[in-house]
Amino acid sequence: MMKELESLKAISESQLIELHNNLRDEREQKHIYKQQLDHRIQQESLRNLDSIRMTLNATHSNDDDDYLNSCEDDDIENDEISRVPSINDYNDNDQQPVGNLFSEIHGNEIRKLEVECLQLSQIKSALDNELLTINEKTKILSHKIQHMIEIILPTKNSSIQINSDDTNNLLITSLDSIEQIDSIINKNLHLFNGDQELLKKKADEQEHAIFKLKQDLNIMMKQSNDTQTILVKTNDNLVR
Repeated sequence: MMKELESLKAISESQLIELHNNLRDEREQKHIYKQQLDHRIQQESLRNLDSIRMTLNATHSNDDDDYLNSCEDDDIENDEISRVPSINDYNDNDQQPVGNLFSEIHGNEIRKLEVECLQLSQIKSALDNELLTINEKTKILSHKIQHMIEIILPTKNSSIQINSDDTNNLLITSLDSIEQIDSIINKNLHLFNGDQELLKKKADEQEHAIFKLKQDLNIMMKQSNDTQTILVKTNDNLVR
């Protein structure tokens, strides 16, 4: 019985350690994914800002060149009167391509974010499934530990909350239960060793008592033989 309890204790501890390592790995993996996502978003934002800045610079440079060329043509050809674009016309013509550029960049950014959100949702779903599996294993382990405690101490109420959905609480409670089982095993081993010593002492006392009884029996047999010899001699004397 003690060997079985120690074996169950070792199995429970190994399963708890494995569950703890899995949870730690999942937390680290989530942290790595978050760092990668933040880095990618930052890089994409920087690239988009650089593209916008270069596009705006190129647009303004081309418009300035066109304006200068138009002014030179007006000075050379006096017979043709060209109307210089007003500030409002210039702004209207300039805002249209820039607005389209912003819309395109914004749309691309939204599509990228949608793809990344989909990937993160898939990763989260996989991690949730793994966490659910770990919770189920932890509950099964808690049931086994509760059953062991009920076998060892039938009258003691178990403190394990089987219906709890918090894996950390289940692990902590299971560890506490294992410590209780370990304490009970050590106590029983101590009592067993004490019982062995007491039984050995009683056996020695019984052996000593049996030895004395044998001695007394031998003395009584000797006395009986002596008495029988005396009776035989007395009978012979009476017959004579």
